[in-house]
Amino acid sequence: MPNILLVFDRSDAEIADVLQLELEDAFQGDPEKAHVERALYIAHAKSKLPGTFDLVITTIDLREDRMSALSVDR
Repeated sequence: MPNILLVFDRSDAEIADVLQLELEDAFQGDPEKAHVERALYIAHAKSKLPGTFDLVITTIDLREDRMSALSVDR
């Protein structure tokens, strides 16, 4: 079963929802369906890594933690 981690800011929740549904739908015919987890900010993602993820999908602009402002300077 492929393990996928989506790292999207809460402001991008709709995009993450759609992507998660698309990924899960893509594996519906596969006997080993995808397992998709989500992280909302960098610190949350780091707590899950290193893990046994086959794929990590992220946006460029992320918060360091849930109290940080969204940085667009990167």
